[in-house]
Amino acid sequence: MRTITKLFAMSACMLLMGAPLAVADQSSDEIAEMRAMVEQLQGQVEAQSEQIEHQGEVIREARLTQSREDDSRFGASGIMAFLQRLEVDGHVAASYFWNFNNPSIEDGDRRDSSQNPYANQGQNRNIYPYHGSHNSFQLDQAWFGLEHPIDEENRAGFRFDLVFGTTASNFGNANVDGDFGGRCGWAGDCTSSNYVHQAYIQYLIPMTSNGIRMKAGKFATLVGAEVANTTANFNVTRGILFSVMQPVDHVGVLFDTEWGESGFTSALGVANSGINNYGADPDYDKGKAVIAQLGWSGETFGAATTVIWGEDTWDRGRYRSNGLVDLVLTWDPSEKLSTWLNFDYGWRDAGGYNQQAYGIAVAGRYAVTERLGLSTRFEWLADEDGYAGWNAGPDTGDTTDMFSLTGTADYALTNNLMVRGEVRWDTSHGSGPNDREYWSRPRGEIAQNQVTSGVELVYEF
Repeated sequence: MRTITKLFAMSACMLLMGAPLAVADQSSDEIAEMRAMVEQLQGQVEAQSEQIEHQGEVIREARLTQSREDDSRFGASGIMAFLQRLEVDGHVAASYFWNFNNPSIEDGDRRDSSQNPYANQGQNRNIYPYHGSHNSFQLDQAWFGLEHPIDEENRAGFRFDLVFGTTASNFGNANVDGDFGGRCGWAGDCTSSNYVHQAYIQYLIPMTSNGIRMKAGKFATLVGAEVANTTANFNVTRGILFSVMQPVDHVGVLFDTEWGESGFTSALGVANSGINNYGADPDYDKGKAVIAQLGWSGETFGAATTVIWGEDTWDRGRYRSNGLVDLVLTWDPSEKLSTWLNFDYGWRDAGGYNQQAYGIAVAGRYAVTERLGLSTRFEWLADEDGYAGWNAGPDTGDTTDMFSLTGTADYALTNNLMVRGEVRWDTSHGSGPNDREYWSRPRGEIAQNQVTSGVELVYEF
């Protein structure tokens, strides 16, 4: 249309230029009138052209909008939008560990009981989760995470974490049985064990300036400085507080929010009962646990206090209270040094007498170079009246003290691949008749100390 307009204008100009020669006797008024008519026609043509182009754009946009609605209705655009918002993360970790006690365990007629998957975990299997086997290669974790994050524009989403490997075999009640079948299936293949660590719906409630985030389903605990995900810890093995006193995840509902720009955060939730249980799903009694946290984080320092209180069925169906108070302090004085301190106090009404345990862990990592880091962790835990099932008897006042010292070196081979080497020392001391905890030689011997060493490879994506 713009081409026609240009031709029309050019013809009009030629007509105007030649008019004085063809009609020399015509008055100037007539020429001026003709020129005005031509300009008016040109303006009308250009206006019509612009209107037609605008209508074309409106039609094309309407068709695209309708196409999107149709695609969304039949799933095509919905799938694309789903994939565009989807975040994928995970890692694969494998390790080898050696116990210098060279433990042998009384295990019936097993051909080589030194390969029992609980050799590093002591008599009560309460320490050293996820790396219980002596002189054994293992797949620690094959971790896959999916998430639709939430914000003001997309208030609804979800999070899903699925774990395979030896870590998964240690979750839940998978390790309550004494033989290999109870832990990794009758074939003894821990690699095939799987566990849903998180699976929750999340929604951002528009009630405060930052919103209130709701999680409903299965979510990781707020307790502790260490987590099940190996890539988020300084050390390869988990500490005593993690394995003895702290839950790993919960099934319930949780609300958390940030207090403006103050640095304070808070959380409140209700979950199935079970302070030390993994997930507590299904819930075998009517008792529930309340979860509350108050935290603050600054430029280099952070603090969080979490309290869990609930009821479990004890003593022939009677409900007994139990709880946990957890404090985590973090201090990162420089880009090279990161530290944390974790304190726990737990109690349980065991029907006529109280069981309790308390402990503290301190850890830090120093980045020697961009690729090399050195970490250390020290822990002490006191178990009174058999809170964690150690040698201290119930209602006797006996106490078992556990100490642990761990040193770890990590090196980044590539941006995604890391290798870590670790040495760990554990010891037990009790006021009762037997303060020995760790398997040793000869067959079935129990020692007071244990030293282990191992190496782990982690590829993160």
